[in-house]
Amino acid sequence: ESSEHLKDNGEHKKEQLHRMEKKKSSSNRLTQDEKAFTGTVEMSIYVKYIQAMGVHVFCFYIVLCCICQALLLGTNGVLTTWSDDQNRDDASARDFYMTIYGCMGVTQTVIFLSKEIILYLACAKASRLIH
Repeated sequence: ESSEHLKDNGEHKKEQLHRMEKKKSSSNRLTQDEKAFTGTVEMSIYVKYIQAMGVHVFCFYIVLCCICQALLLGTNGVLTTWSDDQNRDDASARDFYMTIYGCMGVTQTVIFLSKEIILYLACAKASRLIH
């Protein structure tokens, strides 16, 4: 029993020494270890981030996302209508559908680029405010 007690006591002293060395080495370090959290993000964190971005900017971004999706659906609709058109081989029908399809594609590209720039700037602003 006494040998077990000495063994436990020895291990306890080794553990204390290890902790002291760890504290000593961590105080001399330029960086510190970070904790990684697991699980879900609370809704309050999302709300705080959206508020830091600006609620109006966030809503505008969502509207632009919806417009991009609507334009994507619209271009698919134009292609479907064009392929079902009896006069699809006529030059005037081709020019008509190509013009609509091209304008929708250019508009979609401009809106997509704009929404991504807005999101980037809003997130940069939010990160500066939060951190």
